[in-house]
Amino acid sequence: MHLAPETSADSEVEPSAQNAAVTIRPAGAGSSRVVLSTPERSGGGWTLAILCIGLGIVACCILLPGIEENRRIFHETQQLRLDLEQI
Repeated sequence: MHLAPETSADSEVEPSAQNAAVTIRPAGAGSSRVVLSTPERSGGGWTLAILCIGLGIVACCILLPGIEENRRIFHETQQLRLDLEQI
């Protein structure tokens, strides 16, 4: 049995969802017609929040230790400059 999307006006397959995964279900009792339906797509509201959290974790793990090291080097440089002025 070869199943292809319907091309008539009563087809439930939207043009934008033709490449999406489809579910095959019978059209109704006593009907030999097969209707293809696509799953509903959610808005993905958490995507931006998770992306921001990930960026914050990267900043904490990579940028903050580098800032701390630069601060330490700056204070060592200031201390050596003060020692040099005393000599």
